[in-house]
Amino acid sequence: MTTEIISSLPPLFSLRRPQVSVDPGMHRSIATATAVFPRNPLVTGGCSLGTLAVSVAANRLLATGATPRYISATFTIDIDTPPAALRVLADAMERAAVEAETEWLGCSTEFVDRGCSPYGVEVSVFAIGQMPPDVDYYRDSLRPGDAVILSAPAGAHGAAMIAARKGLKEPQVTDDTAPLNDLVHALLREDYGIRLIAYPEGGVQAELDAMTADTPWRVEIDAEAAAPSADVAAVCALSGLDSLTLPTTGAMLTVVSPEFEAAALAAIRRSAYGARAAVIGRVAAR
Repeated sequence: MTTEIISSLPPLFSLRRPQVSVDPGMHRSIATATAVFPRNPLVTGGCSLGTLAVSVAANRLLATGATPRYISATFTIDIDTPPAALRVLADAMERAAVEAETEWLGCSTEFVDRGCSPYGVEVSVFAIGQMPPDVDYYRDSLRPGDAVILSAPAGAHGAAMIAARKGLKEPQVTDDTAPLNDLVHALLREDYGIRLIAYPEGGVQAELDAMTADTPWRVEIDAEAAAPSADVAAVCALSGLDSLTLPTTGAMLTVVSPEFEAAALAAIRRSAYGARAAVIGRVAAR
């Protein structure tokens, strides 16, 4: 049985040998990120688990200022997972890796027989990035009046997961998770007075709280500017949740000094996945 499954696997799942050699010049400027997804649905809100896994790993690197360069993955696959579903997963991961501008180092695959339904796949992704020499933003640089920009409405990934778990047919939530290379690179190409870039995968509010913890600052939220999309708002209304507390994997938070606010916002809106960016708040004294 397992032999038959292995023979039908897409090439990605048996990519044992590195396809590239790591640039030896990276050793002084390396950054790493890991993303683990234990037995998630293969598709949620139109977003493949493969897209999610690669995107989260890449975006974690991007939020530090690093450029994603290389990626590898480990899969634990239920033996009753249909080969067609695995092909969809592999295709999504390969497309996301191209969009994240990464090269594959290798993959490993293990099969298990849990004897339970539904089938599932566990994915662990390890990504390596390169830090530029001139990235020096950090939370201690926050100042009153700084603009807090969110590149897309909050909560799409979290709302899609809730809708899937509850079996909601309406509203249909679109998970907007994607690699945000173009967006972050657009910000780093020019001097936009960046104080901080953060990836709000655990929720926008949680990231804002972490950003201002142990500082004399807080973030005043503009409720209208931070309003979620209609589908996310509907799920929040049904679940009694706030979109700012939901996992947000398709957006970046950027804090910029007020004199660069308009230019930074325009740069984000011109980038891929940044068209719905908005200034959702400002840094203020506690």
